[in-house]
Formats: sequence, structure tokens, C-alpha cells
Amino acid sequence: MTATRSRVGPLAGHPDRSPALDVDALLDDPSTRIVVCCGSGGVGKTTTSAALALRAAERGRKVVVLTIDPARRLAQSMGIAELDNTPRPVEGVDPAAGGRLDAMMLDMKRTFDEVVESQASPEKAKQILENPFYVA
Repeated sequence: MTATRSRVGPLAGHPDRSPALDVDALLDDPSTRIVVCCGSGGVGKTTTSAALALRAAERGRKVVVLTIDPARRLAQSMGIAELDNTPRPVEGVDPAAGGRLDAMMLDMKRTFDEVVESQASPEKAKQILENPFYVA
């Protein structure tokens, strides 16, 4: 027995191609809280993330687009001088729809340090933060 997938929409006649993603439906769905763009180097993760974030903000969502890439490409694409662990507002988003767009660069070490400091006692946090395995 052979399983077949039925396709609808613009790619229905192309069995070798995946159906197109309805980005607006994804971004408009209130249950969509996080969208992750991942892949190997140079495939357009930053560009895709910036475009999705801008589109969501234009459609009324409050969005934070974040990167861990120290190359600062996201800041450049958003017209922001510097990104750090603090969300920075992105200019040019029309507030009429109620949306907002911020951008930030997640500093992994600082973020984990803050988690340790907020969840452990001061003595235990000091012990963890000074541990050679944690520091490495």
C-alpha cells in the first residue's frame, strides 16, 4: 500500500514540492508565541527573522526579534547602532495597527549568569559562577 498526500492550493499540481507556508496566518495566530529561524551559515536566518518580525509588528503584534550572532547583522538590518540584552525599539513600524518591534542580541553568558543569580542563594550562585566548568 502506498501512502499519498493530498495537496491543496497553488502547489496542488506539484507532488514533488512542499506546500507554501501561509506566513500571515502563522503570524496572526494568537497561539504563535515564538518563531525560531535556524539553519547552517549563510542561509538567510537573519534576513528571514527580520522580515517575519517586521511583518508581525505591521500586523499588530508586539515583537522582539533576537539574535545570538555576534556579527551584528541584525542590528545593521534594523538600523540600530548597537544591540545587547536589552530590547531596543526599531524605528519605522507604523503604530496604527498596535504593533511594536524591538530587537536585541542575547548575551548567552550574561543570560545564564542572571538565571543562576535569580534562582540560587547568593552563596550557591557565587560557587556556581566561580566553578571552572561553568566559566569554561
